[in-house]
Amino acid sequence: MITRFDLAKRWKCSTRKVDRMREQGLLAWVDLTQGRGARPCVRFRLADIEALESRMVMGPVMEAWGEAS
Repeated sequence: MITRFDLAKRWKCSTRKVDRMREQGLLAWVDLTQGRGARPCVRFRLADIEALESRMVMGPVMEAWGEAS
């Protein structure tokens, strides 16, 4: 699992952008505190991130070939 800071560094964006994507439901995430406490301890599964990255890269390619899913 990776943190929001790690993901922001990986994607070369701000942590706020990662937060907005999570809040919009675009990123699957895990709360390590399981709802206890005032703030969640947010982590992202690397497999979920890699799958999203693959869709982001391959989506436009497949659309250009007429194979959008």
